[in-house]
Amino acid sequence: MQRAGEAAFQLASCAYPASAHWLILCGHGNNGGDGYVVARLAQAAGRRVTLLAVESDSPLPEEAQAAREAWLNAGGVIHAATIPWPDDISLIIDGLLGTGLRSAPRDPVAALIHQRTTTRRRWWRWISLPA
Repeated sequence: MQRAGEAAFQLASCAYPASAHWLILCGHGNNGGDGYVVARLAQAAGRRVTLLAVESDSPLPEEAQAAREAWLNAGGVIHAATIPWPDDISLIIDGLLGTGLRSAPRDPVAALIHQRTTTRRRWWRWISLPA
């Protein structure tokens, strides 16, 4: 998870070096954990980060929980997935779903995906795309 998050951060940083405000969307699985790693690294590199997380009644996988805690320990803030998106977002990192996806996404994840794909004037990248 750490390596995946580091690779995603490096790729996004190189591809979009002028992106100052990153929106990170975190799901409730390992992809979400990757998103927490990206958020922590982006913040440490001086990017402004807004992190939205989809909450669940079930616990996060162990590595994802550790990444979440590292984000919080680094001073990160977790916002509800339902908050309005800031207007000055320059890059969206999608850590909502990964290869474990077995059916069509349901709300609130489906609503976030729709908002992400219909948002104009912003670059977005996913951490891993379900096959």
